Amino acid sequence: MHGFRNHVFTLDADQNDKCLIYRILELNPDMGLSDPNPQKYDNLNYLDRCKKTESEKPLSNTFESQGILLQLFSRFKPLSQENNDYNDTSSRRIIQTIQYINNNLNKNLSVKLLAQEACLTPDYFSRLFLQVTKSRPIEFIQRKRIENVQLLLITTNHSLEKIAELSGLSNSSYLIRLFKRYTGTVPGKWKDHYQKEKNLFFQP
Repeated sequence: MHGFRNHVFTLDADQNDKCLIYRILELNPDMGLSDPNPQKYDNLNYLDRCKKTESEKPLSNTFESQGILLQLFSRFKPLSQENNDYNDTSSRRIIQTIQYINNNLNKNLSVKLLAQEACLTPDYFSRLFLQVTKSRPIEFIQRKRIENVQLLLITTNHSLEKIAELSGLSNSSYLIRLFKRYTGTVPGKWKDHYQKEKNLFFQP
């Protein structure tokens, strides 16, 4: 889970977070993205469909969904009060860098390139990135790529080679090694566990 606005934090999701997320999925069926590419889903057609679906839902579902989101967001508040040792301008540059990373995961991302995007020297950029995110740039990129792999595993039927390509990983072998480093298991087993956990939660 990541913070937003002028600060960036990372929190490990606990079991309660998973239950809340499964519950909000249950309250809002058929609201998933058919394609994780923001250039494809960030358009008026998608927004119109969401607004129409929202208007047809029971009011109780809307209230409960809003309550769940507030519970999830509230976990970041204590951290935001403890991490004010960098100025808003520096923080904003890192936020913009993170947006660039998220939009270009399939490309060759290096510290030098990201530093150029932020108009900073590579050394200063690396120190600032670590200060703001508590993570080194390359590690952050790898984690975001694995998150993208996880998303593609559960939303598409792509091969591992295709998922590696879309996530900026050189090949499926490297994807598997990196995936195991960050999740403790291989993609196939992770997907099976996800499906079983999801089916268990949504069973009648």
